[in-house]
Amino acid sequence: MATNKPQLDAKERILKAADELFYTQGYRKTGVNQLIAEANVAKASFYSNFSSKKTLLKAYLNNRHKEWFGDLHQVVDAYDNAEEKIYGLFEFLEIWVQQTDFRGCAFININTELPDDSGEISAIVQEHKKELRAIIDQFTSELEHENRSDQDVALLSDTIYLMFEGAIVESQNYRDIWPVKRSLEAVKQLL
Repeated sequence: MATNKPQLDAKERILKAADELFYTQGYRKTGVNQLIAEANVAKASFYSNFSSKKTLLKAYLNNRHKEWFGDLHQVVDAYDNAEEKIYGLFEFLEIWVQQTDFRGCAFININTELPDDSGEISAIVQEHKKELRAIIDQFTSELEHENRSDQDVALLSDTIYLMFEGAIVESQNYRDIWPVKRSLEAVKQLL
């Protein structure tokens, strides 16, 4: 008996192929013909949905952004207070780096791969990172700051952000979770 799974439309199949290929082998190594073959669509269908490979890249990054933050919020929103939410960021990160087989941040990877970009892609990457910083800023501002100035709170927020981002990169470099665990230990000492 056949199951009635909803079929992905051409655009969704192309995005799914881009998600897999851009993330695992890189943007430059992925050709339009490979995307078309992987998505099982006609060339005309590809170009009716995405005017160029770069247009597809923007859609891929926007999808990644939504999914990544959705997954992040599932973890941190389970906690009640700001300190636990900050720890939850690193809990999420430990799970995520392993689920992605230590492939790293899609945004950092793309930005590194396209350093000569006109700025459009860099702007998307920066917006992704700014949203993460805003979340961390929110959590640190909700902490009790009896003896901390606003400048100290800002420095704490930036330090947590840099620990988080550094843990992503070093987990990718070492293909291990120890950078996440050590970053969390350091953050706990800061708090």
